[in-house]
Amino acid sequence: MRFGPDGRLYYPHMMTDEVLRISPEGGEPELVVSGVPIPVAVRFDRAGELFVLSCDAAGTITHVHPETGGTSSTVTGVPGLDNAAFDGADRMFVSSFVRGSITELGERGRTRTVLPPGLNGPFGITVDPAGRVYAADHFGLSSVSESDGIDQVDVVGGTLPGLPRNVVATGDVLQLVDISGGLYAYDPVRGVSRGRAAGLGELAGIAADSSGRVVLAAPEKGQVLAVDETDSVTVLAEGLEHPVGVTLDHHGRCYVSDDRLGRVLRLDEEPVVVLDGLGAPQGIAVSGDELFVVEVEHRRLRRFGPATGTSTVAVGELAVETLPGVSGTGSNGEPDGSGRPSSFVDLAVAGDDGSLLLAANGEGSVWLLKIDAAGTGEW
Repeated sequence: MRFGPDGRLYYPHMMTDEVLRISPEGGEPELVVSGVPIPVAVRFDRAGELFVLSCDAAGTITHVHPETGGTSSTVTGVPGLDNAAFDGADRMFVSSFVRGSITELGERGRTRTVLPPGLNGPFGITVDPAGRVYAADHFGLSSVSESDGIDQVDVVGGTLPGLPRNVVATGDVLQLVDISGGLYAYDPVRGVSRGRAAGLGELAGIAADSSGRVVLAAPEKGQVLAVDETDSVTVLAEGLEHPVGVTLDHHGRCYVSDDRLGRVLRLDEEPVVVLDGLGAPQGIAVSGDELFVVEVEHRRLRRFGPATGTSTVAVGELAVETLPGVSGTGSNGEPDGSGRPSSFVDLAVAGDDGSLLLAANGEGSVWLLKIDAAGTGEW
């Protein structure tokens, strides 16, 4: 909301795609412009001309011409616009809540990066058969590489079915869960998705096997769920304290991390504790015959041999943490009143060489952890 040169308050209405104005003394609102996609903010430049920011995937800015009341639109390519400012030279700068970036908008659609885009978490990590790494990052889905950095695949308001909570690759298709408890099969190339299950509650870890079965951790319900190739949902385990991470070994056995009890469980006919005394274990993955789990409290990766029962620290000083102000006690993956997702640090197998991918939420990055034959690693 901003005061205009006429002394009236201008404000966007996101649900109706309109901008209105009203006297600060009250009265009836007056329509200024309609048909603006998801208007989120209004700003006036030094000449008093109105610009409307849209929080759509295209990064649309609508210029309202004062002489005619007509409009013209610019597609910036910056998704999720949320704020703007003009400097003394009338240069326009915009920020993005999706990418955490600041961009200067120049003439004829030219842009200049002031603050580079990054990752909000990330909260989920996976790699497809072609070696492409995907990060589920709440407001969007990104691909990440050492050479190209972060590339936005899609964002909320685009073709994504919802706010992505976690993701696992099954061939060329991504199995994606959102914060409302839905599971979708998402094709990142074509940008299409198919709903597989809904209303599953807050979800954290996700894993899949070669048959197409997807396994999910539902921490607030204390359950581990399975969705088969026909999209039927079954409960693999219930009555757990706070299951967050899940993984499957080569025999189809399911391992679950519980970050409140500090345990890793194997789901047999009854859950069996295989590791105890851990510091907030979350992301978990099986590489070869060994199990790896992230201890968020101690900021380290622990290696466990199920056959031998031995447990050692593989990597320390990880850039992971419980995000400030994010308790994870709310519903649908959101703490009460915060609108932010509950914290989760994911782990995934990167390739046949035993290396692992870590969603390093402590610094908004993705780490490649290389584990040697002795079970120790580096990043």
